Amino acid sequence: AASFQQLSWHTSKYLDIYFFQGMIWKATDSNNVMHLNALYANPVIFSNLAAYGFNNANHILIGGGFQAKPLKKTCIYTQFMYDGVSVSGGSDNGAFQAGIKLFDAFGLKNLFLQYEFNYVSVNSYRNPNYPAQDYSHYGQSLTTPALFPNEHVGMISYTYKRVFIQLKENYSSSDITGFSVNYFDGKIGYMVNPHYNFNISVGSTLRTTSNLGINAKPQQMQLIYVSLRTSLYNLYYDF
Repeated sequence: AASFQQLSWHTSKYLDIYFFQGMIWKATDSNNVMHLNALYANPVIFSNLAAYGFNNANHILIGGGFQAKPLKKTCIYTQFMYDGVSVSGGSDNGAFQAGIKLFDAFGLKNLFLQYEFNYVSVNSYRNPNYPAQDYSHYGQSLTTPALFPNEHVGMISYTYKRVFIQLKENYSSSDITGFSVNYFDGKIGYMVNPHYNFNISVGSTLRTTSNLGINAKPQQMQLIYVSLRTSLYNLYYDF
């Protein structure tokens, strides 16, 4: 059982601010029967944190962020997460993201640029004493793998009429283990029908894994592909 609260404030057309709280409840007994108290339905953000605190069997994390538009076609954004103090290691756990997006970059119409940096500490999203309350699915983390806490993401996209080209690179590394993974994807395509994003494209993906601490040859995997696809946008308003 999990509950989440988010408080957002659209201060102006230039700035959005938000805060959030996530909580995975230790709500089942030894027979796997669910027992939830009234605070499970509590909508007031941070009040459950005041009631339980960090390092409780009910795993709580908090955070916030903002999105700002200092210029008409420039967007900067950031968000942070705090996961309390690790019970086993005694260290602070948290995560951080910061990025920038440029639309019609350098005055060139339909040129899009993006850069993003992500960091997550090793034990974030984990509950050492109660693994069932980890933020995971079948034992796999729902976040950036702890082996690669530093992540750099870059993307360039350009569209001319119905022809588009996109380059994307993702580099993840660890200062502790020395491992790194570089993922690069480039493609060129044609938009057949923009109403439902039906397009064809051809591209290549290159994935390189390295161990910076060992004199070993990097391992590479390359994929060349041709795609025919559509991306439909489903919007639901359930509240």
